[in-house]
Amino acid sequence: MSSVKRIICLANSKKEGERCIAGINIDTGKWARPVCDSLYPKDGRVPKSICLVNGREPELLDILEIPLADTGNNFDFESENLSVLKGQWEVIGKSKVQDIIQYCDDGAILHNSFKLVYPKYLQSLPLDKRKTLQLINAVSLSIKSRQTSRGGIQWLGTIVSSSGNKLVDIPITDPIFVKKIESGYQSNGNYLITMSLGMPYKPDNWDGDEAPCWKLIAGVIEIIDSSITSQNYSSNVINNSAEIQWSRYCISNTCYPFALTQDNQSIVGCSSDYDLQTVKFCSLTDYKMGVFCNISKIQRINTKYFEPVNISKDGEVIAISSYYLQSQQIEFWNTTNGDFLYSLSGHDIGLPLSEYYDFQEDPTYETCFVEFITKDKVVIWSYYGIGIWEYGKKYRQLISEFQPSQGYYIACSENFIAVVSETPSQEVLIFRVSDGEITHKVTTTSNAPISCLAISKDSHLLVFGDSEGRLTIYDIRNRRSINYFIAHSESIDEITFSDDCEIFATVSNQSPATGHEFTKSNIKLWNTSNGNLISSIDEYAKTIDYLRFNIDASMLIAGTSRDIIIFRKFDNMDAYDDAPF
Repeated sequence: MSSVKRIICLANSKKEGERCIAGINIDTGKWARPVCDSLYPKDGRVPKSICLVNGREPELLDILEIPLADTGNNFDFESENLSVLKGQWEVIGKSKVQDIIQYCDDGAILHNSFKLVYPKYLQSLPLDKRKTLQLINAVSLSIKSRQTSRGGIQWLGTIVSSSGNKLVDIPITDPIFVKKIESGYQSNGNYLITMSLGMPYKPDNWDGDEAPCWKLIAGVIEIIDSSITSQNYSSNVINNSAEIQWSRYCISNTCYPFALTQDNQSIVGCSSDYDLQTVKFCSLTDYKMGVFCNISKIQRINTKYFEPVNISKDGEVIAISSYYLQSQQIEFWNTTNGDFLYSLSGHDIGLPLSEYYDFQEDPTYETCFVEFITKDKVVIWSYYGIGIWEYGKKYRQLISEFQPSQGYYIACSENFIAVVSETPSQEVLIFRVSDGEITHKVTTTSNAPISCLAISKDSHLLVFGDSEGRLTIYDIRNRRSINYFIAHSESIDEITFSDDCEIFATVSNQSPATGHEFTKSNIKLWNTSNGNLISSIDEYAKTIDYLRFNIDASMLIAGTSRDIIIFRKFDNMDAYDDAPF
């Protein structure tokens, strides 16, 4: 038999400062636990340096090629151990969750309903019945922490299997899942959990003569549903985030929305006091040195009932809702010289006739919103529908009687428009800009309402978040969801992509404590390709409603109802992709 075994990795667990690797041998369908029994004859732990694959540790669901003997030291009670031979470990593929469900065992979890098993009991069984590894389908996982005698924190899991078996307060030794918990993950849903027995250990106050083997949660994989699954728990955890340091600078009395000029040297924003009717240019010429200049120019806009709607992505055009003579219109102004460009009346964009509404009594009763695709092509949406207006062409309605609530329910790229439907199933409808046809209907896997969404600039990806902090990444080109995970503990309020589409940012605003003015806003940066968390920023300010990257993603710009806050990182993000944890 070949000395190279193909193993689906289902556990990469902490063991005496090193690792315990375990998984299913594809050729036999049986468990295999590689052990370095010649190097560590007492427990067979695997040094991290030996199990590295392509410069990183094995991840759950990796298909590994490992040089292994046909037998190994079983330490008188185990049955799955195979001795590690000299040679390189390789990753040859990735297994899917649906491929490993067949290996679940819904019987008693590692022989009994207790937290431990005695070695003498295992020795009484035939070798092939000595089960020290088991994959279970957990329909419930609750997590808590406790302080160890050395002052550290240990995470414990209480699990209920699909067959009703329950174990309480089992130590979690999956280091990637622990990192995920420490970054704020809240367990929810179904899991595939690898249970393992540790080496015999007798606590100081143990009354019995025999040291028992304690049960451990050695690997955790979340099940989203039968077709959409998280890749593994190496995704969505902090990766070198401690090395990314952020500086903070505030531009006061300049609110969202805003844009960066094409030369990437100025932020264009509106005065947070709408009565001033001004657009402000804030120079970022010296941003690489961390020097943020004062306002370089103020441009007054001469219109009535000033209410900024949006600024084009190049910062050249501002769209404004204006009300007079009991009618509403959207005006477009040049931000460079303040010139009026053109306007659209309510009639042009399908608003109801003015006699039905008293705009003088409440001039902001039915605001129209603008999303710029280009400065000459915009998406206009209101309570009465969504459509595309292009300079020199007739307004083209896509959806009638659209009823947006307080959430942000629309996202645009140059090729697509994504809209959250009002159906109970919470579908995301994706329209093609060129002809207005619906090309995709994306159904969410959560019962929580969608709270925000974004389309990447290259139109390849859609990301949307919900009110319970979950994120879904959808591949528009291949028409499939590629990742789904909990990103925040509370509702996700805004999502934005970097220009190169390699990273995206999310923000979750927590309600301020009673008597406090400020909100705690948690901003997170994610790797688009694998969902890894790159960095996290906590900001205590007004609620963050608007989030944008500058062109090289060295800055993240946040907008509140009063101020614009600029976060600049001191280093680059060149190494965030595959650095080992």
